[in-house]
Amino acid sequence: MASGEDAKRKLRLAVDRLAGPGLLYTYERHFWLDFWRTPPIEAIEDYGLEARVYGPVQVTLLAAMPRMPLIALLLGAADPDAVSDGHLGEALDWIEALGIDCRIPIRPDFAESGAAEDLLNQRGYRRTASLARFVRDASAPGFPEPPGIEVDEWTEETEGFGDYFEEGFGLEFPANCLFEGLPGRRGWRCYVAVDEREYGAGAATMLLHPDVAQLGFATAKASARGRGVHMTLLRRRILDAAAAGRDLIFADTEEPLDDPDGPSRATRNLLRAGFKQFSVRPVWRPPLPPADEDDEDDDYDEDDDYDEDHDFDLED
Repeated sequence: MASGEDAKRKLRLAVDRLAGPGLLYTYERHFWLDFWRTPPIEAIEDYGLEARVYGPVQVTLLAAMPRMPLIALLLGAADPDAVSDGHLGEALDWIEALGIDCRIPIRPDFAESGAAEDLLNQRGYRRTASLARFVRDASAPGFPEPPGIEVDEWTEETEGFGDYFEEGFGLEFPANCLFEGLPGRRGWRCYVAVDEREYGAGAATMLLHPDVAQLGFATAKASARGRGVHMTLLRRRILDAAAAGRDLIFADTEEPLDDPDGPSRATRNLLRAGFKQFSVRPVWRPPLPPADEDDEDDDYDEDDDYDEDHDFDLED
């Protein structure tokens, strides 16, 4: 039997063969940009939904929800020239001007990772979590379909798809508008889990890239948790990725630092489904607002755990 290190080496060789060095990060950027283009133009304008690129740095945020780091993300902070040419500083200026709580994963093995972390430290940012990437091939899942849950694929825009994520992630309007247009969008696969009473129990997404499938957002309603909804949705997406000719599947999960409960439910589910950890990125976030600041989002909890099955991909 191959050792753990041998297995990791073979996995990395497979990723390089199928996706090419660094290409998964390019797919990650595409995922978020395409997700940000999904809502209707009036929603984008009304709610401050915006994506900006500063050199190699990409930022996607929703100004109407400044205290929802689940859906605000800065990528490329450690890319070549990101710090030395001032691109990361410009992006941070924009985030800070809007008062956005934004997640910033840093590739530790990349060109300007040390300089990026130094700059974040100087500006009072703090490390809050780790973003772990998991990969697997498209072989058949080694676990049976959990009983009592079926999965329907939604292939055209249908009102109500965003409601699953609004409830599952604890989002507020207008965040659900981000998800409504995903069914039927090119490259996206969208699913709803239904229980034996034909009630919607959860939902999930997947984005198909060339040769590679990226697991996106996934959530289960509170009333349906503990019944295998996530594993059912995982199994269906693995099977559909293989049927679509994708040879590699990847997903991200976010883990809080020093969590006494150990890996998140999303991570445990991915490991049960045959995924292997491929990389880990530290996640940084802006300084907390002053304790006496009059913030309309006073009930926002800095320690809220937003588990990821993408972005962001996001498993709750």
